[in-house]
Amino acid sequence: MAIQQFLVFFIADEAFAISSQDVIEILPMVNINHVPKTEDYISGMMNYRGTITPVIDLPMLLTKKTYLQKVCTRIIIINNKFHPEFKYTGLIAEKVIRTTRLDTDHFTQHTLVKNGTHYLGNIAKDKNDEIQIIDLEQLLPEEVNNLNNLRTAG
Repeated sequence: MAIQQFLVFFIADEAFAISSQDVIEILPMVNINHVPKTEDYISGMMNYRGTITPVIDLPMLLTKKTYLQKVCTRIIIINNKFHPEFKYTGLIAEKVIRTTRLDTDHFTQHTLVKNGTHYLGNIAKDKNDEIQIIDLEQLLPEEVNNLNNLRTAG
């Protein structure tokens, strides 16, 4: 039995989760500085505790629809250990509502993989929802790492 804790959030009516081990902090929406000529899912950059941090619009990245500004819309700050160009990355998500402990031995394999959805991991079930696990190592597109070039240019 391999129990791990996950942060559960929603995009539209779909439940997603990331490993809580990767989460540094959950913030309310803050001022985000737009970066021109970037992909639609890159909301911009923010200052997180003195560190320039890219912010990704998860709903736009996953569904091609931007997030809705709600009371429960949050920026999830993750440790960017997979792409060290930035120390942290912010992920905008709607309805960031809970953490849950899941038995990874009972995950089911994600079988409907489309081109460009390699970040979709296994599927888990808890007492409330069927939850799509996101593989953070595969989530962030190369364009996020290329923001480092904009930061150091000029």
